[in-house]
Amino acid sequence: MVFRRGFSAIFLLISVCTLFLCPVSAEESVHPLFLWKTANGEADIYLAGSIHVLSLDFYPLPEPYESALAESDLLVLESLAGDSRNAAMEPLIREHGVYLDGTTLKDHVPELIYLKSVMFAAKCGFSEARICLMRPWLAALTFQLLKTARSGYDYSAGMESIIGTRFARTEKRQLESAESQLELIYTLPHEEQVRFLESVLNDQTDIPAVVEEVIDAWKLGDDERIDSMVNDGNREPGSISERIITDRNRNMVRELLRLTDDSRDTWFVLVGAAHMTGEEGLPSLLARSGMDVYRCNSEGSYILLEP
Repeated sequence: MVFRRGFSAIFLLISVCTLFLCPVSAEESVHPLFLWKTANGEADIYLAGSIHVLSLDFYPLPEPYESALAESDLLVLESLAGDSRNAAMEPLIREHGVYLDGTTLKDHVPELIYLKSVMFAAKCGFSEARICLMRPWLAALTFQLLKTARSGYDYSAGMESIIGTRFARTEKRQLESAESQLELIYTLPHEEQVRFLESVLNDQTDIPAVVEEVIDAWKLGDDERIDSMVNDGNREPGSISERIITDRNRNMVRELLRLTDDSRDTWFVLVGAAHMTGEEGLPSLLARSGMDVYRCNSEGSYILLEP
């Protein structure tokens, strides 16, 4: 269970994938949102927790998000890795995700896993020749993307993509590079890559149900529950959650402060909701650094966080 949750969080690089029952609807009471506001000198900063995989009927965003976007001059994302204009991705994937030594996926995974890979690829219109050159981590991510797209949810409707179109005429910034994100996966030991691929092939998760549960949690601002489920209650040294959430959060805070230093603009910072939760989330880290951080609620009021 911990192993699968760890890879679900990596593939977040994609989304907050949790299953739980929401006790109340988002309309029944005043509740927090995944939206914060702070300032670095003369730079105003909005922080918003995102869901990476959605459908278009999710929109429009609640009014406080729309107001924050309307006030913002610049957009900052976790990474520009998903931007079609990011030319850095193709050579990285070729270098670290494709076999160039004459061997194929068939030579590096058990026969059953390879056969399942070929069969799943065929269902999605991928030829064996196309899939056989992928390393296990790349095949796993490719299959997960295909599963998600077939479920009716997609990254093209995710918050980064939709909000990004509003800033089409401005240069987007990033808190971490495409290479640093991919490095989290391609540096995994080969055995773990194979288990990752096997897990994706065998996973029977009802993706629409999961996404709907995530949306309900996001609307309610239920960060404590998301944190406990995504991180499996474990951010101890050496854990997968420490590597893919905690360590990255600290690096992202440093980069955010560097980007906004000496700026007079208003910045809208959009990162996965899992990076906003808990004592090691971005809002708490910024508050402990001495900045005043305010969390928005469903009425549009901003309440000061205690460090």
